[in-house]
Amino acid sequence: MTGLTRRLLPREEYGKLVGTYLEPLIAALPEDADVIVIEDADGAIVGCSSIFARDHIEGTWIAEGHRNAPGVFWSLLQGIKVTAQRRGTERILTASMDDRMTAFLTRMHAEPLPGLHFVWPIAQ
Repeated sequence: MTGLTRRLLPREEYGKLVGTYLEPLIAALPEDADVIVIEDADGAIVGCSSIFARDHIEGTWIAEGHRNAPGVFWSLLQGIKVTAQRRGTERILTASMDDRMTAFLTRMHAEPLPGLHFVWPIAQ
């Protein structure tokens, strides 16, 4: 890393992330986020990434025979909301597997994230 510096970027310097892939997330990065930057000899950011904990909804499913009846969906939605509130969750990451869920998430003011998302077993 000759001429390069790696450091954690303090929140008051997040403006330096403009022009990076983290720019659209500056306002959304939680307080517990660690933003790792690589700076060149002139102090310009030449690489960055962030790590933070976030609740994630996964595996949401409704049996075929109940998908057009609102009871299961609304009950499940209320369960998600109550559980999220109990956990102190303000934002949840989730994915959509079909157009109906995408339309619902859009109506709920969910914002799509760019790119493909993966589960990475980093400890292996």
